Amino acid sequence: MIDETAYRSWWQLHVRIARGETVSPQQRALYDELRRKLEKDEAFPSLAQAQEARGELNELEAERVQLQQRREHLDREIANLERRLAPQARQLLKSTQ
Repeated sequence: MIDETAYRSWWQLHVRIARGETVSPQQRALYDELRRKLEKDEAFPSLAQAQEARGELNELEAERVQLQQRREHLDREIANLERRLAPQARQLLKSTQ
């Protein structure tokens, strides 16, 4: 992985090369080296990154399950409350939904 300063240098070279500007052989070598590092970082994320992403996914899945259970509980509670309403109140409730 390259640091932000190196990335900025690479980006400036990238823009110049993309525009067709001439760069020195040393600049071209630096550009190619940093490009390879960037491509490697994209192709092979670190194990720590993969584990972090998996952890976030597991947390989100647990939250989704809890929210689904809460929704089901609230749906049952609403149905019970609606059953206790007088027929006129139920009709009024249906007309406002």
